[in-house]
Amino acid sequence: MTLTKTQQFVQDAVKPSNFNGLIKQGTIAQLRSMSPVSSDLSVLYESTDMGGGKWTPDFADTTSLDNTGGILVCANGVRLKRQFGGRAANVVSYGAIGDGVADDTAAIQRALDNHRVVFFPKPKWRYKVTASLKINNYTMVYGEQCFLDQNTLNNQTIFYSGTGYLFTTPASDPGSGVCIQLRNLSIEGNNSTNVALNSAIQRLSVKNCLSGILMLELTLLHMQLATSLKL
Repeated sequence: MTLTKTQQFVQDAVKPSNFNGLIKQGTIAQLRSMSPVSSDLSVLYESTDMGGGKWTPDFADTTSLDNTGGILVCANGVRLKRQFGGRAANVVSYGAIGDGVADDTAAIQRALDNHRVVFFPKPKWRYKVTASLKINNYTMVYGEQCFLDQNTLNNQTIFYSGTGYLFTTPASDPGSGVCIQLRNLSIEGNNSTNVALNSAIQRLSVKNCLSGILMLELTLLHMQLATSLKL
């Protein structure tokens, strides 16, 4: 059976074929309530919500902060760290809901802060973003689907209701969007929204935005704009 991208992320939680120890399963909240000890080296932790995933304790790390998607701080202070296995970070793992009601801004920002490859699985409706997202240089953001037909209802991956630019680069990572890639995403604004990147963009849908995309060394592949492009 061929897995969808979403199923592949869930598949990340499957027990490794060469693992013969104990698996402790639970929600993210339940994993936080556990107290791993160094004598339990044969224990693998597995989350059952927020995208699923395998976790292993790092007993040497006593300072990393809990960010929900990649690091959990347990009841006894031990850090559990998600094993991504070379996969992209899933925004759902960082707490994004994608129902069009909950504000997913903070969850998506946590994923962007901690990873250079970030994946948006198909949402229940759309991911609601209410403020600009800071995106580091040399980052790829891609989705599971993109509807280029602007007449399709509920076709947004991201709905941005904020003002100013949807994506900005942080002051700590100067360069005005160097080598940032957006792929397979549908973005809708509120008619006063800006989307600005000098990046490689593939299969991106943008509509109802005050301005389009800042054209600085920009590669456009299979891109459709529902509003005029401002340079």
